Amino acid sequence: CAEHHTGARPTITCCPGVLETRIYQRLGIPAVAFGPGLIDQMHGPDENVPTANLTAAAAIYADVASRLAAARRRA
Repeated sequence: CAEHHTGARPTITCCPGVLETRIYQRLGIPAVAFGPGLIDQMHGPDENVPTANLTAAAAIYADVASRLAAARRRA
């Protein structure tokens, strides 16, 4: 979905913050974290997110949710 909406394949990085994904993993629930903005600026005093990144992220979230819902209906 990210590549479809941005034209670029997303990179996999390690998040320096604390995420709930580690809890999901312990429970056997697959999880991934994804969000707009630059990882080196997140959760800091100068954090900002370019509007284009925020708009793209919203479209990606909606696309992922739609695809997951459609997959559940087919199951």
